[in-house]
Amino acid sequence: MADFRSWKVDFQDQGTLASKQLAPPPGFDNTARLQSSRGTSAVGGDVTVSVTRQQREAAAVNQALGAFKSVGMLAFMMWMSGSQLHIFSIMSTMSGLFQPISAILSSGKAFKTSDPETDTLKAQILFCMIQGLGITYALYKLNGMGLLPTHVSDFASYFTAPTHQEYSSGVIL
Repeated sequence: MADFRSWKVDFQDQGTLASKQLAPPPGFDNTARLQSSRGTSAVGGDVTVSVTRQQREAAAVNQALGAFKSVGMLAFMMWMSGSQLHIFSIMSTMSGLFQPISAILSSGKAFKTSDPETDTLKAQILFCMIQGLGITYALYKLNGMGLLPTHVSDFASYFTAPTHQEYSSGVIL
C-alpha cells in the first residue's frame, strides 16, 4: 500500500503579501492607470469627466429603453385578456392605462442624477414616448370594449328634452 501521509498541505504564513510582489503581466502599462485616476489623459485633456457623463447619459437611455419591456408585457396581457367585458379584461386594461401614466408622472425622479451637467432630457422624452405607446394601446383596447364615450348617444343623458311645438288632442265627432 502507498503511504498517503507523504502528501500534505502547509497553510502556514510564509511572509506578507508585500514581500511577494509579482511582476505585471506583459503589455500592462501602469502609467495609464495612474493618469486616469488623477483625471488627466496622456494628451493632456480632462477625459474621465466627459467619459463618465457620457456613460451616465447612455445609462439613462438604456433605462428609458428598458421601459419598452414593461410596456410590451402590459400590452401582451391586455391582448391576452380579450375584448369582452369581463372583470379581468377591464382590470388589466385599467392597469395598462394607469401604470404608464404613473410612470410618466414619476419620470423626473427616475432620471434624477447627482451630476447637474448630465443631460437626461433625451432619455426622459424617449421614456415618455414609450409609455405613451402603452397609453395609446390601452385607449384602443377600451374603445374596442366599448367603454370610451365616442358616440353622441353616449352623452344622451346630458341633453335637455325638446319643448313641444304642437299639441294634439283626440276628439271624436
